[in-house]
Amino acid sequence: MVLRQIGVANDIVNLVFGAMMGCLGIAVAVAFGWGGRSAVGRLVDNFVTSLEDKVE
Repeated sequence: MVLRQIGVANDIVNLVFGAMMGCLGIAVAVAFGWGGRSAVGRLVDNFVTSLEDKVE
């Protein structure tokens, strides 16, 4: 914020802030994906089982 107020490297500040937010989003997505893998696996198994029951 100070760099922006004194007018030094506005483009660089915007680029770094955007990159940090992008990296944070990727980190959250990877953590959620890796941590929720078993839960999603159970949900998919239940869904497939319910579909098989409906077909029979």
